[in-house]
Amino acid sequence: MYNLEKITKQIVENKLLIGIYLFPIILLSFMFVMSSVLSNGFFFSIDDSYIYTKQAMNLLNGEFFTFSSGDVHTNSNSSVIYYLITACHLFIAKMFFNDLSDVLEALVVISFIFNMVLYIVFVGQLHKLILKFSFSQVNHNLILLMTVTTLPVMFSFTTGLETGFTMTLLLVQLNYFLDKKNH
Repeated sequence: MYNLEKITKQIVENKLLIGIYLFPIILLSFMFVMSSVLSNGFFFSIDDSYIYTKQAMNLLNGEFFTFSSGDVHTNSNSSVIYYLITACHLFIAKMFFNDLSDVLEALVVISFIFNMVLYIVFVGQLHKLILKFSFSQVNHNLILLMTVTTLPVMFSFTTGLETGFTMTLLLVQLNYFLDKKNH
């Protein structure tokens, strides 16, 4: 059984760390909702995301690695895994909507939720990596906060592209290899 006092003490001691995890998520969610209100819908922030979307649509129609239906098979994606993830997100969106604009908006929302979960994993992996170095707790928290709240890092998880996914995978691999090296 868990000791409630011990858990409460850990939460109080780590409230800055909890804030570091939650602040970017809250900020990104606020920006996501506000952009949808201002633009009357949910859209990816850059048009390259729609290349993945178009190819994912073609994949769901049985055409692997094509941008135009019936065209030559090419891989214009920089991540085959993210292409397949986008196809899964699109499949889920199509389960609920038939109209193309509704499907695309649902895809953006599903992708955003996926990327926010991924962002939490990213922050956790970065936290794990920083703990491997001899910093004071204050410096540790500052490094983590300054890294996860920079716009390029935050933007990577909101574009609908594979950048945030790739950064997370790299941190997972780096931590795995550093852990293996030390054992």
